[in-house]
Order: sequence, then C-alpha cells, then structure tokens
Amino acid sequence: MTRTTIIIIIIKRNYMKNILLSIVALTFMTGSVFAEDYNNTGVSVNVAKDDISFGYANGTHADFADDAEVFSLSYGGLPVDFGLQVINDNSVNDYRLNLSKRVDYTLINLNVYGVAEAHYDFGDSYADNRLVLSPYVGVEMPVGGITPYAELGYDIASTDADWVDFNRVDSYGALGVKVSVNERTEVNLQLLQKMDTDFDSTDREFMIGFNFAL
Repeated sequence: MTRTTIIIIIIKRNYMKNILLSIVALTFMTGSVFAEDYNNTGVSVNVAKDDISFGYANGTHADFADDAEVFSLSYGGLPVDFGLQVINDNSVNDYRLNLSKRVDYTLINLNVYGVAEAHYDFGDSYADNRLVLSPYVGVEMPVGGITPYAELGYDIASTDADWVDFNRVDSYGALGVKVSVNERTEVNLQLLQKMDTDFDSTDREFMIGFNFAL
C-alpha cells in the first residue's frame, strides 16, 4: 500500500467520522431535548450549476404545510438573488417569488451573516396575495469538514392585501451542522424551532438536506 493510498483512506475515514458524529449529535437532540414538541421530518435536495440552482423539499420547510412538496429555482448571478418556488399540497398549488441579499462578516474562523429577504405569495391558499419580509441572522464556524451554525429570524406580512400595514406573524430559531462530504457534496442537518408572535413554541422539526454542485 502506497503512502498516497494511506492518506486517501485517512481522509475518507475522517469524512465518515464527521458525518457520523453530526448525525449522532443531532439525533440525540431530537430524541431527548426536543421530543416533547417534535412533529415532523423533511428532506431537501439542491443541485447547483454556476449561479443557477434547482431544489426540492418535502415534509417540512419554513411556513409551508407539513406534507407539502416544494419545487424551487433560483439565480444568484445578480447583486440580489432571485427565486421562484412552487408549493404543492395535494390539490392545492401556491407560488412564491422571492428576492434576497446576504452580507457576511468573518472574524478569524467565525462567520456572522445577515440576510434580507422579501417574498410575494399567491395561489390557492391565499384569499389575498401577500408580501412577506423575512430577515434573519446567523453565525457559523467551519471546523475541518464540519460547519455548525445557528440562525434566528422572523416574518412580517402584509395584512388583507395592504402592502403598507405589516404585522409580525411568526419567528424561528435553527441549529444545524453542514458536513462536507467532498468538494461537490454537502449534507445539511438542521433542527428548526417555530414560534408564534409571543415566541411560544408552535412546532419543532428536523430537516436533512443534500446539496450538490455540478
């Protein structure tokens, strides 16, 4: 066995160790700390090529219904990212157009980021189309092939199609870890805590995401 082969084996073992440790940690959190309000599990897949990405999610995602399927297309080649989502919940079809801008600030190995996002919702579920502002902040710290992170955000929505009058409708907090399997593949494990306007728990969910770069 050559020295190069031994190095490759060690690297692969380290990646697998990182993945297993992350899964064990989040499984423990969902099974013990969050068992009381743990309601749903979802899976997402995202494939990116240059500035264009395609995504699919089911089970749980943001403020969509628990059994909804979400298909998304986004473009990041402009100063502001643009996205389109189609949400299918049995015979109900909704649509979302969104614009977002992310700003990062890195200090040594700690990255703090903020995202300003606005989306326009319309479709079968909405008697009146609505405009929603969804700002959130986060912090992440890459350690080898693992990047633990935490996020906190909230939604404020227009009321009765009045785009001047906005009310906060919900909030959320998220804990997660992104595991780099290789240069083109990433696994994202996330626990999402949903809260109402009084910051009382409304739902806790677990999401497994797979991100691929072509």
